[in-house]
Amino acid sequence: MEGVPSVGGARGIFEIFIPGAFLFINIAGVVYISTDALHLPKDLFVQSLAAQPIPALTVLVTFSYLLGIVLRLLKAQVPDMLSGRYLWLGCRIESALFGSKKQPNDYLEEFPYFNYLDKLVAKKLPVHARDFYCNTWRKWATCSVESSSSPSQDTDSVKAAEGKRTEAGPTFYNREFINYCKTIINSVDSKCSTEMYFTEAMTRYVASMFYALVFSIFVVFPAAIMAHMEGLLIFPILYFLATLVILRNMRMLRVKEVEIVFAATVCVYYAGNWPGAKPRKTQPAPLPNAQPVI
Repeated sequence: MEGVPSVGGARGIFEIFIPGAFLFINIAGVVYISTDALHLPKDLFVQSLAAQPIPALTVLVTFSYLLGIVLRLLKAQVPDMLSGRYLWLGCRIESALFGSKKQPNDYLEEFPYFNYLDKLVAKKLPVHARDFYCNTWRKWATCSVESSSSPSQDTDSVKAAEGKRTEAGPTFYNREFINYCKTIINSVDSKCSTEMYFTEAMTRYVASMFYALVFSIFVVFPAAIMAHMEGLLIFPILYFLATLVILRNMRMLRVKEVEIVFAATVCVYYAGNWPGAKPRKTQPAPLPNAQPVI
């Protein structure tokens, strides 16, 4: 199935194997520098790898995929949330020092960023996209998870869910609707699905590398201290800097993922491929309290 990471596929290599191999190599390096503490000769470790390269390669591939799958199962919401907090803090500092007019609370919104889409549709997108958003997408986006009625058929429940969302934050965001849109897009438009899964694969790869970097820091740093090899501290320092770069850009990648899904859904809708619905010809509904897009 397209979009599912496979062992030999591109997504399997980038999302699973590479992060797993990175973490495994760091663990193997820690074992090597810890041979003295374990009372094992270092030459035996190197000679074993050189004498049996095929078993060593098999171990590398096997454990790399194993660790990669574990990293892949960890949620992308955690680095995304940390990225939002990181950008929020930077925005607050920028506002305090330079009087920036950015709204830092925008960075605290959780996936799939429906408040952000409110502002994006109001200011940046054409009328037909705004029409679809107001008549279809936004109603499902603001659906309460406790509601059993269809948002498209029950306007009162939609308004109540919107009120709850304003008070309780992103608890009532309908994330399952994003997955539903992805499934529909994949079934009717191969070109859109390719672009959609490319952005998703990039997000998952960066999230897995974030976890691999964090775990490597906690593995390499104490090992270098206990082995009195201060020169190796350069690696956890570089890993830490890499995590900061990821936190600086993770939110942008996730937002781009949602934008691609929304744009592809608009194309599917107006092509007449949206299940159980026809393209609407009504005028776009007004969006309340629209603010400039961050």
